[in-house]
Amino acid sequence: MYRAKEHGRARYELFDEVMRGRAIARLRVENDLRRAIERNELRLDYQPVLTLHGHQIVQVEALLRWDHPERGVVSPGDFIPVAEENGLIEPIGRWVLEQACRQATQWQRNRPDEPPICVSVNLSTVQIAKRGLADAVAGVLATAHLPAHCLSLEITESALLRDVATLVDALHALKALGLRIVLDDFGTGSSSLGYLTHLPLDAIKIDRSFVDGLGRDRRATAITQAIVAMAQALSLHVVGEGVETEEQAEALSALGCQLAQGFLFAPPVAPAEIERMLDAGSGWLEARRARA
Repeated sequence: MYRAKEHGRARYELFDEVMRGRAIARLRVENDLRRAIERNELRLDYQPVLTLHGHQIVQVEALLRWDHPERGVVSPGDFIPVAEENGLIEPIGRWVLEQACRQATQWQRNRPDEPPICVSVNLSTVQIAKRGLADAVAGVLATAHLPAHCLSLEITESALLRDVATLVDALHALKALGLRIVLDDFGTGSSSLGYLTHLPLDAIKIDRSFVDGLGRDRRATAITQAIVAMAQALSLHVVGEGVETEEQAEALSALGCQLAQGFLFAPPVAPAEIERMLDAGSGWLEARRARA
């Protein structure tokens, strides 16, 4: 059934040994995932989002990791789709939000005289479609004592392929809390650009596939330039994702993009490493590169 759904509606798939193996593996992932939270196998790493001019850390993105006792680190791509289909994405998503907000609050308490560090959390399309999401997020913010403006919620462009009216209502309810809404992986979907005028967005993230081609692929460069210009016209912040080289960083800056994240600066790291970066102040990047 899942195989048929992956390839579209109104079709069938024959069940064979290969599919049987996939089904068994999927069931194993589902069973293990149900116990992952109570066994403390899930954790969050954080990747800095920084200014291209001055390299000031303005935000960190929370990224979910699963340390499986037998399989090692399991890629989110291998378990998030399973969680979305079996309903586990809601308790997992809430756990991620709670952990990220508590961590952001702790960083702020450790540096009361510094600008507050903000955190960004990814939302699943399944979470967005559920009623009461705004109330749940408000409850998490209150419990963590985190100001709403210090939280960003990221949705992927593929979410726009769902019920747009429901999506718009949900995002407006979230936006009313005072938090920020970010559109991730922008440029890869087939959504209408007209949706951007109806969504309460604060920022968009340029997909890494375009950033990767900057300076050597005329098409990628032209698309990135158009995205930055459009975002500026709509008063949206722009973040270049997946920056791995100085050439890419320089190209983004030349196109008018002010924010970036990627392995050139730092991979996703544990909270303790973010703590060291913040302690180092404006020289955090030089200090990190010196340690490497």
